[in-house]
This record gives sequence, structure tokens and C-alpha cells, in this order.
Amino acid sequence: MLRSAALGRKIAALLDTEKVVDGITVGKIGDPFKYIGTISHVGGRPLDPVEDLKVTAGWGHAGKGGVTMPGKGKIIEREYSTDERKAIERGAPLLGLTSEEALAHLGERTCDVYLNEVAYWKNIPRAFGSTPSAVIR
Repeated sequence: MLRSAALGRKIAALLDTEKVVDGITVGKIGDPFKYIGTISHVGGRPLDPVEDLKVTAGWGHAGKGGVTMPGKGKIIEREYSTDERKAIERGAPLLGLTSEEALAHLGERTCDVYLNEVAYWKNIPRAFGSTPSAVIR
């Protein structure tokens, strides 16, 4: 019960953009979090926040009456890299999980989710905390 309440507080803090969460949004970011959802450049270079972060991958389009209609966007599904898989294995015990349990929650595959032709979020696990019916398709 106490563990569940602590997890609930942490989730609430993560959803609050004004809160800092040690080890996630500030401080030393540990495994596996430092490898999940990192904003990256296709060429491995630093991103220019003014030019490179424009969302042009077709995630949404203006519809009638100011309604935004969903688009297809760009997602590339792939295997975890060796470093990403090792980070999951190192981080699982910190979360009270075995490596197998962590992968069961995250999914056996991961995705890169593109903002545009050069910028993307690297390593968004396919089933990231979802039930099997709610994975990214």
C-alpha cells in the first residue's frame, strides 16, 4: 500500500511540468531513464532549438472549425540498441523488477518518433507502460 502511494506521488510529480523529480528531470539521470525519449539529431549533432525543433512530420492538420485532425507522423520501429537494452537491465532492479518484467512492460521493441526530418525522440519503448492493446501502431 505504501509503495503504491509513493508511486502515485511520483507519477503525479512527473505529470506536473512545474515539479522537479530527482533522477528524472534534475540531478543525475540514471538507467534506464537517460536512454528513453532523448531528443536527438539524425546526424548525431547538437540540435538548434530554433530551427531543428519545428514539428513538420505531419502529426496533425487543421480541420473545420479549428479542430486539429490527427496525422500519420513518422515513427520508425526498431530493436533496442545494445546500450539501451543494457540500461533496461541495469535499471530494472532499481524499480523492483527483473529484466524480463521490465521488458514485458516496455515491449521487446522500441521506436524513434520524429518531429521533422532531422529531430526525433530516440527510444520510445513500443508498449511503454501500456497494456498490449494500447501499444503504438
